[in-house]
Amino acid sequence: MHARLREPFGKAGLTVAVIALVFAMLGGAYAAGKLTSTQKKEVEKIAKKFQGTGPQGPAGQDGAKGDTGQNGAKGDTGQNGAKGDSGVNGVSPTGTSFSGAQGGCTEGGVKFTGANTTYACNGAKGATGFTETLPQGETETGTWGFSPKGAELGFIGMPLNIPLPEELGAVSTSIVFNAPGTTDCPGTIAAPEAAPGKFCIYAEGSIYDAATNPTGTKYRPVSTKLFTSGAVVTFNGQEAGALIEGTYAATPKVPGP
Repeated sequence: MHARLREPFGKAGLTVAVIALVFAMLGGAYAAGKLTSTQKKEVEKIAKKFQGTGPQGPAGQDGAKGDTGQNGAKGDTGQNGAKGDSGVNGVSPTGTSFSGAQGGCTEGGVKFTGANTTYACNGAKGATGFTETLPQGETETGTWGFSPKGAELGFIGMPLNIPLPEELGAVSTSIVFNAPGTTDCPGTIAAPEAAPGKFCIYAEGSIYDAATNPTGTKYRPVSTKLFTSGAVVTFNGQEAGALIEGTYAATPKVPGP
């Protein structure tokens, strides 16, 4: 019967019949003003069951452009960071000179005082160099010697590398020959010394001084010349092959008032 019903109506007829049925059901609802929940469900059920599966219809037109949205609210302004404390003014160092030992210095220097204390040391004193003349209170020494060939005179130079500041005076009072252990010449041939204002000659060998050793051998000084740069002694040689040698010392005289 279902088949017979479908054939005379066809698919299109069946669709029209369903629509007519739906409107028949809706007639009373429209008259009343609305569908009941049961009627609404039945209509939706029937519509889904007989819904066609034909081709997709053309795309609809684009809808109108929506209104521009409002700008978002402006954020709060951030707070500034706290201001740092002001720096402390620096202290300029001051320098004070000093002498002697201080702060690790031995020869004086400058002490700098500020935020810290530092020292700038003077350089160490250099060794005493060459002097033009022999200083007061200093003694200069040297050696001498000769071997005469016979009865002849011998000249011996006794130089002073550092000259005396002034001549000592007369030879008779300034030069002392072979007189160790005296007040004027308190040294020895091994350690010659001279009192201030004296030029002392220390000797050994075949030599004698006629005034103190008349029985000695025949070699003795007969003349002497004295300078600020040394002395020249002349010996009277009377014995060949003798060896005459010794040392000497000179000390500047004490300056007068």
